[in-house]
Amino acid sequence: MTTVGIFEAKQKLSELIDRVERGEEVRITRNGKHVVRLVPDRDDAANPGIEALERIRARLSKPGVLKGGEVTVDEILSWRDDGRR
Repeated sequence: MTTVGIFEAKQKLSELIDRVERGEEVRITRNGKHVVRLVPDRDDAANPGIEALERIRARLSKPGVLKGGEVTVDEILSWRDDGRR
């Protein structure tokens, strides 16, 4: 997490926004006190982790998938890790 004063934030707003877009959190201070926190805007609908979970649920909801041994632990872990890359 980066902390900057309000004057510096005004001077480097574009740079700070670029950092936030890459996932970093930025705090802005006024007179040494935190007043603003810039964080990435996360839309749950666009979250790849949620999408991966939905794919896992769809696959596991098919009749006989778990009983027939069609899904391996490695597959489940791979599905879980989709979107973490």
